[in-house]
Amino acid sequence: MSTTADIRRAKREGKLAILYGTQDTSLVGADLDRLALLRGWESVAFTYLQSAQPLRRRLARTRQCRALQLGLATIARIEKEKMLVDFSHGGQRTIAEGIAATTARP
Repeated sequence: MSTTADIRRAKREGKLAILYGTQDTSLVGADLDRLALLRGWESVAFTYLQSAQPLRRRLARTRQCRALQLGLATIARIEKEKMLVDFSHGGQRTIAEGIAATTARP
């Protein structure tokens, strides 16, 4: 499946539409070039960032925005790879800021 038309066709024909995606960005980390390796996957969830816990604590202490900069760069690269950014399990602020950072619109 690669388009909404494919999904609608599968539904019309009584078939399943299988969409591959990641649960978080741990496969990528800070090496955004790894996103290119996920070609054929449809989405990357921006949630369950266990690796971000130390960053969040440091960010709270220093108020530096390195984590935010990486997040924005990740969103841009996900869009460049023509994948969906999945905020469905994010917090209210993450979702609002993430949507504001996206440039691709459905």
